[in-house]
Amino acid sequence: MKTVHNEDSHVKKLLPLAIIASIYCSNAHSTVPDFCNSITTRDINSCSDFLLRESDKKLNEKYKQLLASIPEKSKAILIKSQRLWISYRDKTYQVYQPDSEGKYPDGSHAGNEAYAEKKNCETDITDSRTIELETLLNHGINHAYKKFKKYTIQNNQSLD
Repeated sequence: MKTVHNEDSHVKKLLPLAIIASIYCSNAHSTVPDFCNSITTRDINSCSDFLLRESDKKLNEKYKQLLASIPEKSKAILIKSQRLWISYRDKTYQVYQPDSEGKYPDGSHAGNEAYAEKKNCETDITDSRTIELETLLNHGINHAYKKFKKYTIQNNQSLD
Protein backbone atom coordinates (compact mmCIF):
# COMPACT_ATOMS: atom_id res chain seq x y z
CA MET A 1 0.00 0.00 0.00
CA LYS A 2 2.81 2.43 0.83
CA THR A 3 4.35 2.02 -2.63
CA VAL A 4 1.06 2.89 -4.31
CA HIS A 5 0.76 5.99 -2.14
CA ASN A 6 4.31 7.06 -3.04
CA GLU A 7 3.63 6.52 -6.74
CA ASP A 8 0.43 8.55 -6.42
CA SER A 9 2.28 11.38 -4.70
CA HIS A 10 4.94 11.32 -7.44
CA VAL A 11 2.24 11.47 -10.10
CA LYS A 12 0.68 14.43 -8.28
CA LYS A 13 4.08 16.16 -8.22
CA LEU A 14 4.77 15.39 -11.87
CA LEU A 15 1.32 16.25 -13.20
CA PRO A 16 1.91 20.04 -13.27
CA LEU A 17 5.19 19.42 -15.10
CA ALA A 18 3.43 17.23 -17.63
CA ILE A 19 0.76 19.87 -18.19
CA ILE A 20 3.33 22.65 -18.61
CA ALA A 21 5.41 20.49 -20.94
CA SER A 22 2.31 19.65 -22.95
CA ILE A 23 1.43 23.32 -23.30
CA TYR A 24 5.00 24.18 -24.25
CA CYS A 25 5.16 21.37 -26.78
CA SER A 26 1.82 22.26 -28.30
CA ASN A 27 2.68 25.96 -28.60
CA ALA A 28 6.27 25.67 -29.71
CA HIS A 29 6.17 22.75 -32.09
CA SER A 30 3.83 21.81 -34.88
CA THR A 31 4.23 18.11 -34.23
CA VAL A 32 3.96 17.25 -30.57
CA PRO A 33 5.46 13.94 -29.54
CA ASP A 34 2.91 11.69 -27.87
CA PHE A 35 5.08 11.37 -24.78
CA CYS A 36 4.61 15.09 -24.04
CA ASN A 37 0.92 14.38 -23.44
CA SER A 38 1.50 11.62 -20.90
CA ILE A 39 1.89 11.60 -17.12
CA THR A 40 4.10 8.53 -16.78
CA THR A 41 7.58 9.16 -15.39
CA ARG A 42 9.21 7.64 -18.48
CA ASP A 43 7.23 9.86 -20.83
CA ILE A 44 7.78 12.98 -18.75
CA ASN A 45 11.51 12.25 -18.84
CA SER A 46 11.32 11.74 -22.61
CA CYS A 47 9.47 15.03 -22.98
CA SER A 48 12.09 16.79 -20.83
CA ASP A 49 14.81 15.39 -23.11
CA PHE A 50 12.86 16.54 -26.17
CA LEU A 51 12.40 20.07 -24.79
CA LEU A 52 16.11 20.32 -23.98
CA ARG A 53 17.09 19.18 -27.48
CA GLU A 54 14.75 21.77 -29.01
CA SER A 55 16.12 24.47 -26.71
CA ASP A 56 19.68 23.50 -27.59
CA LYS A 57 18.88 23.68 -31.32
CA LYS A 58 17.55 27.22 -30.88
CA LEU A 59 20.64 28.21 -28.89
CA ASN A 60 22.97 26.88 -31.59
CA GLU A 61 21.01 28.69 -34.32
CA LYS A 62 21.22 32.03 -32.49
CA TYR A 63 24.91 31.51 -31.69
CA LYS A 64 25.74 30.81 -35.35
CA GLN A 65 23.67 33.80 -36.50
CA LEU A 66 25.37 36.10 -34.00
CA LEU A 67 28.84 34.78 -34.85
CA ALA A 68 28.19 35.41 -38.55
CA SER A 69 26.91 38.95 -37.91
CA ILE A 70 29.70 40.42 -35.77
CA PRO A 71 33.05 41.88 -36.85
CA GLU A 72 35.98 39.50 -37.05
CA LYS A 73 37.72 41.14 -34.06
CA SER A 74 34.70 40.37 -31.84
CA LYS A 75 34.40 36.69 -32.79
CA ALA A 76 37.15 35.52 -30.44
CA ILE A 77 35.41 37.28 -27.55
CA LEU A 78 32.07 35.65 -28.38
CA ILE A 79 33.68 32.22 -28.70
CA LYS A 80 35.40 32.64 -25.32
CA SER A 81 32.16 33.89 -23.80
CA GLN A 82 30.30 30.85 -25.10
CA ARG A 83 32.95 28.49 -23.72
CA LEU A 84 32.72 30.18 -20.32
CA TRP A 85 28.94 29.92 -20.45
CA ILE A 86 29.20 26.19 -21.22
CA SER A 87 31.44 25.77 -18.16
CA TYR A 88 28.93 27.72 -16.04
CA ARG A 89 26.06 25.63 -17.43
CA ASP A 90 27.81 22.35 -16.68
CA LYS A 91 28.71 23.38 -13.11
CA THR A 92 25.15 24.57 -12.49
CA TYR A 93 23.75 21.23 -13.68
CA GLN A 94 25.85 19.43 -11.07
CA VAL A 95 23.77 21.08 -8.33
CA TYR A 96 20.77 19.17 -9.67
CA GLN A 97 22.54 15.80 -9.74
CA PRO A 98 21.71 13.53 -6.82
CA ASP A 99 24.63 11.62 -5.31
CA SER A 100 25.00 7.84 -5.27
CA GLU A 101 22.59 7.65 -2.31
CA GLY A 102 19.91 9.60 -4.17
CA LYS A 103 20.38 12.84 -2.23
CA TYR A 104 20.79 16.37 -3.53
CA PRO A 105 23.53 18.64 -2.14
CA ASP A 106 20.98 20.20 0.26
CA GLY A 107 20.25 16.74 1.72
CA SER A 108 16.80 16.31 0.20
CA HIS A 109 15.99 13.03 -1.49
CA ALA A 110 15.66 12.72 -5.23
CA GLY A 111 12.46 11.06 -6.35
CA ASN A 112 11.16 9.88 -9.68
CA GLU A 113 10.99 13.49 -10.80
CA ALA A 114 14.75 14.13 -10.31
CA TYR A 115 15.68 13.45 -13.92
CA ALA A 116 12.96 15.72 -15.33
CA GLU A 117 13.83 18.46 -12.81
CA LYS A 118 17.47 18.38 -13.90
CA LYS A 119 16.54 18.49 -17.58
CA ASN A 120 14.12 21.35 -16.94
CA CYS A 121 16.92 23.28 -15.21
CA GLU A 122 19.14 22.63 -18.23
CA THR A 123 16.39 23.85 -20.54
CA ASP A 124 15.83 27.02 -18.47
CA ILE A 125 19.54 27.86 -18.47
CA THR A 126 19.78 27.17 -22.20
CA ASP A 127 16.70 29.30 -22.92
CA SER A 128 18.19 32.17 -20.89
CA ARG A 129 21.40 32.06 -22.91
CA THR A 130 19.40 31.93 -26.15
CA ILE A 131 17.52 35.08 -25.11
CA GLU A 132 20.81 36.77 -24.28
CA LEU A 133 22.30 35.87 -27.68
CA GLU A 134 19.09 36.92 -29.43
CA THR A 135 19.19 40.29 -27.65
CA LEU A 136 22.77 40.78 -28.79
CA LEU A 137 21.83 39.77 -32.32
CA ASN A 138 18.76 42.00 -32.57
CA HIS A 139 19.75 45.03 -30.50
CA GLY A 140 23.51 45.07 -30.09
CA ILE A 141 25.78 45.04 -27.07
CA ASN A 142 24.67 48.39 -25.57
CA HIS A 143 21.04 47.29 -25.33
CA ALA A 144 22.03 43.89 -23.91
CA TYR A 145 24.27 45.52 -21.29
CA LYS A 146 21.56 48.01 -20.26
CA LYS A 147 19.06 45.17 -19.94
CA PHE A 148 21.54 43.15 -17.85
CA LYS A 149 22.38 46.17 -15.68
CA LYS A 150 18.68 46.87 -15.06
CA TYR A 151 18.16 43.20 -14.11
CA THR A 152 21.08 43.15 -11.67
CA ILE A 153 19.98 46.39 -10.01
CA GLN A 154 16.40 45.11 -9.66
CA ASN A 155 17.74 41.96 -8.02
CA ASN A 156 20.19 43.82 -5.75
CA GLN A 157 23.22 42.30 -7.42
CA SER A 158 26.51 44.04 -8.04
CA LEU A 159 28.10 44.33 -11.47
CA ASP A 160 31.57 44.31 -9.88
